[in-house]
Amino acid sequence: MLISSVAIAQSSEGSIYGRGKPGDKITITSIENGATRQITVDANGTYTAAKLQPGSYRVEGGGITRDVNVAIGSGTAVDLGGDTVARVVVQGSHSLIDTSTAETSTVFTADQIAALPVARDINAIAILAPGVVRGDPDLGGGSLPSFAGASVAENGYYINGFDVTNIRNFLSYSNLPFEAIGAQQVKSGGYGAEYGRSLGGVISIVTKRGTNTWKGGASVYFSPESLQASGQNLLDLDPDNAKYKVFRKYNKQTDLNANVYAGGPIIKDKLFVFGVLEGRRDTTDTFLQNRSTETKSTQPNGMIKVDFTPNETHRLEFTGISNKSKTDYIDYVHAEGQEWASSHVGTPGTGTIESGGHTLIGKYTGYLTDNFTLSALVGAVDDKQPRTTGYRVAALDCPTVYDVDVNKLGCWNEPFLLSARDPNAPKFDEDKRRAFRIDADWTIGSHSLRGGVDSQKFTSRQAGDAFSGGIYWRYLRSTTGAINGVANAVAPGSLYVRGRTVTSTTGEFEV
Repeated sequence: MLISSVAIAQSSEGSIYGRGKPGDKITITSIENGATRQITVDANGTYTAAKLQPGSYRVEGGGITRDVNVAIGSGTAVDLGGDTVARVVVQGSHSLIDTSTAETSTVFTADQIAALPVARDINAIAILAPGVVRGDPDLGGGSLPSFAGASVAENGYYINGFDVTNIRNFLSYSNLPFEAIGAQQVKSGGYGAEYGRSLGGVISIVTKRGTNTWKGGASVYFSPESLQASGQNLLDLDPDNAKYKVFRKYNKQTDLNANVYAGGPIIKDKLFVFGVLEGRRDTTDTFLQNRSTETKSTQPNGMIKVDFTPNETHRLEFTGISNKSKTDYIDYVHAEGQEWASSHVGTPGTGTIESGGHTLIGKYTGYLTDNFTLSALVGAVDDKQPRTTGYRVAALDCPTVYDVDVNKLGCWNEPFLLSARDPNAPKFDEDKRRAFRIDADWTIGSHSLRGGVDSQKFTSRQAGDAFSGGIYWRYLRSTTGAINGVANAVAPGSLYVRGRTVTSTTGEFEV
């Protein structure tokens, strides 16, 4: 009755289900924002309330009241005495098993995340779930999770039910300020075909939202270099190569993160807002054989979440996220013959590296009948790939030139960039996602039917490039005078130069 295409996960909500006396009215009230929904127990003595926002609820029916928590992507069973058997109910704080689904998932609430002694990163939280480990260190910066041995490029990432996985390489995703996370669900197996575009696992996040009580706060996280252990320098074991294999003793990193957040009602029981503003000041000092670099990142970011519930039948949501990045750098190039410095020496060159963008999500949920729920979601992601300006690209008009001993010649900025960007290309390489979906949930007795329509358009743009100056020159020496099999091309022992040109065109693809 409903046609379902390949669909993404709508895992940003939960449900309440259970038994009661046939014909009883069940009232479900959000303790946080006062939203109320009323449904009727069917003739079989069962009821289901789908697509509830995660949080605390009061369930009332048949003279019985239960206070329960609804977790992201999970169902909560609430029995309101659907038979005449006398029973004793023992309530505790243990985690209940969701018997309404066969999937394997783990939910971390905001309070649990704050108490966990791990890095403030959703990937670090994900590897706490059973069957999840840190993946290949050479992919995605080495921090992405692997589910049951699957590749780190086979995962799906969602914010408030919207797919934010980057289809360029499946190794990145749109992020948000960590202080904005309300709950994180990790699906590690058993989830259905509706969670398309992922073969490994799913990480789904719901953001914090406003309630009927104004709340706010601030937090500061400081990781000073002075409290961190120093790295070690390791010499190459090859006696003919008196160089360091690892040179990191003098590297430094200091991270400072400050957050201000607040949320509450604009109109009590109807209109709510929650916002987070995140400021950063992260610095690094890195030392290599012939150069060193210091960086500073101060780009602020934030999130705003607006919820509007005009009545118990309809709910509207908007989420806006800024996740830009801007890093200022200073490169120091050592003088000829100077190596392995423990402080910044040499000629400095400055510049910036910019990337990131924003995510916008809008959603409607309608509880049209006791048994039929309809939701519609629309969203957009704009993500700019890193773009370098300043010193590292200042000399890309100069040809790439090496002498016979592979020493740099000329004015190009080896070793930072060897390729020049197409001057006619747009300023940024950019990835864009435009998507919408419609989902319907229909409960018939103890059975549920779900279906919908999903549409996504992903556009990825990449500038063409060529060698610095358009050509790569390399001086070589011919001991016999032959060049490329041609005898006596030059006098024996003479130098000759080889030129290479490689050019790629600017383009984009759509999925």
